Amino acid sequence: MMTRDGDMDHVTGASMTRELWKSSMRALRISVARLLVISVSILLLATIQTPAQAEPDEIYQLGPGDRLSVRVVRWDNQELDFVEWDAVSGSFSISSNGTLSIPLAGTFSTLDKDLDELSQEVSAKLNESVQLIETPSVVIEIETYRPFYVIGDVERPGAFEATPGLGVMQAYALAGGAPYLREAESNDLRGVMRDAGDLSRIRREEVRLQVLAHRLNAELRGADTFEIDVELRHPDGSEALDRLISDETEIFATRKEARALERQSLEELKILLATEISQLETKRLRLADQILTAREVSDNLAELGDRGLARADQLRDAQRAIFELESQDIDLENGIFRAQQGIKEAERDIVSIQTQLLTQVTAELQRVNAELEDRAQRSKLLISMLDLFSVGVPQSERQFSTEFFITRSTTDGAEVQVTGDTPIGPGDILRVQRRAADSTSN
Repeated sequence: MMTRDGDMDHVTGASMTRELWKSSMRALRISVARLLVISVSILLLATIQTPAQAEPDEIYQLGPGDRLSVRVVRWDNQELDFVEWDAVSGSFSISSNGTLSIPLAGTFSTLDKDLDELSQEVSAKLNESVQLIETPSVVIEIETYRPFYVIGDVERPGAFEATPGLGVMQAYALAGGAPYLREAESNDLRGVMRDAGDLSRIRREEVRLQVLAHRLNAELRGADTFEIDVELRHPDGSEALDRLISDETEIFATRKEARALERQSLEELKILLATEISQLETKRLRLADQILTAREVSDNLAELGDRGLARADQLRDAQRAIFELESQDIDLENGIFRAQQGIKEAERDIVSIQTQLLTQVTAELQRVNAELEDRAQRSKLLISMLDLFSVGVPQSERQFSTEFFITRSTTDGAEVQVTGDTPIGPGDILRVQRRAADSTSN
């Protein structure tokens, strides 16, 4: 009996030892799994090239159009090893509303998030949805950046794939640089030479229109004087420019004086009509006394006639006198009314002078600005064509200034002027503007 109990104790002790060994091994596997998850995550993250690494001072914010590569690693209890989770790994694009959909994990908003934040959110959501023993390791990297856009004076405007570290000048090069005039290749040299003769004429017209635009703007502002606040260059020299400015200054002064005289005449008319009204009202007061006296005479004659002391013709004459006086009063009243209407019309004419000026000058200014834009485009075209055929053109006529403007995807849509070495990022819009360097300089 003692032996059997001893055997039973021995068996029980062996079983407990095996269970303890299994528990220890399970705990060891879990610990190793955790260490491996951390090690794999660090290793995978070390291979990611994100804009945050390329630009340490700026963390890349995800946005619509970015295409992401998602890799998920989980612990497999059967394999006792880490395996890539193919069901949720793959390539996914951020939709136009800024959301990213991943199988089993669901839909995530990417707005104002970077890669690390999105990776943590996806990992937590997967662990919550599938109830894994260990939280899966999620690594997200950018496969393709959303494009940036180039518009304006470039050879190939459109959308281009963004890359970290890309600058404005590089983007300008991707868009083909300055536009190339292919149609010029079919023009004969004689036609181009004719265009060369037209260039100075176009520049003369352009300067004349610029001076005219300054004069119209001065009239629109109601300025007392007309001045040119920018430097201009005339193809025929400074004397020709001075003549242009002098002519427009004389026109400005003449038109201003004409409007002043017209207003003055209307104001004097108002004073004259007001004086007339005052005189007519004075006459009506005197006439009112006369009408009152005539009525008293008529009443007395009527009373005497009843007693046979006055003739009937006397009464008729008195009544006729009252009628004539009342007719005169009506005429005076009508005269006052006409004078008052004249004052109102004069006031409307004074207002109309300013309204007509604004309407006329605004329409003329719009026409001038449209013609200026047309001359600038024609001038640019001719200069490019002459350069293409190596036709001698004065250096001042061939120089171009290239300006760059960016609308950032992360701002409120405001456009800012930038330089060639300014970074350009995904979603940004680059506008290129080229114009002759002397179009606004002397």
